[in-house]
Amino acid sequence: MANINSAPRTYGNWRKPVTAGIGRLGTIGTAAVLALGVVAVLV
Repeated sequence: MANINSAPRTYGNWRKPVTAGIGRLGTIGTAAVLALGVVAVLV
């Protein structure tokens, strides 16, 4: 019987790199949110 595991493979504690950012926004989305926050504080 095959061992079926739904967890992602880690390949010896290696994980796929993720992009920098807040949550699932990514780099550009995070920069936009931070820029809007700065503008909101200044206005």
